[in-house]
Amino acid sequence: MTHLHAQSSSNNNNTWRRYFSTVQTELSDILTRELAEEESNGSSVMPENVAELKAQLEESWRIVDGDVTGGGNASSSGVVKLFKKEPLEGSGSKVAIAFHCQDTIPSEEEGGGSLFDSMTEGSADDDEEEEEAVAVRFTVMISRAGKTMVYTCLSEDAVTNVERVTMVDGDDIEDLMANGVDPKKYQGPEFSELAEDLQQSLCEYIDEVAGVDTDVASFIAMYADYKEQSEYAGWLGKVKGVV
Repeated sequence: MTHLHAQSSSNNNNTWRRYFSTVQTELSDILTRELAEEESNGSSVMPENVAELKAQLEESWRIVDGDVTGGGNASSSGVVKLFKKEPLEGSGSKVAIAFHCQDTIPSEEEGGGSLFDSMTEGSADDDEEEEEAVAVRFTVMISRAGKTMVYTCLSEDAVTNVERVTMVDGDDIEDLMANGVDPKKYQGPEFSELAEDLQQSLCEYIDEVAGVDTDVASFIAMYADYKEQSEYAGWLGKVKGVV
């Protein structure tokens, strides 16, 4: 009787081993297929138009792709940061931008006041036949004299919507990038409820003075799409390495 029980247990173990081996093999094969597809699509290769725009912006901005480690090297991360190389003329304010490649919102959910509505009305019809892109949320930080003005924005192609403008004490931009605005603090008024001329003036300030123009807005949308695909390919490889 004991012998029969041991034999039955052994058979069950072998069945489970074969089952898990089949599942593991199937998953590995699927991952291999997906990786091959991403490689075939060139997902990890920066598109030429994105590379050209990046090179153009790097004349005025220092672009950091990933988190900077203690050794000064950027590690893999979904976060991209831009630091304006020169302080703003006149005020001496420092400007920085941060976005995460997955912080996207479908276009129908967008809100806030349009930064470039008056500038892009004529181009709307030209873009109707193009594939509709998702909006990418990004943050603009402008600091001076121990204070920082924080714009929360959405970017879709070359169009930027301002969602909110918040004032915070301190000018540690890296800390703001890492931790964001303290949710217990006053977050600023609803942007769309401000006087229209105040909305327009605040929008023109980051566009014309801070340098967050249509090229920057385009770069954020285009680079976020490229980076998300690149990170996805990396994720597939890491999962395959575990299974």
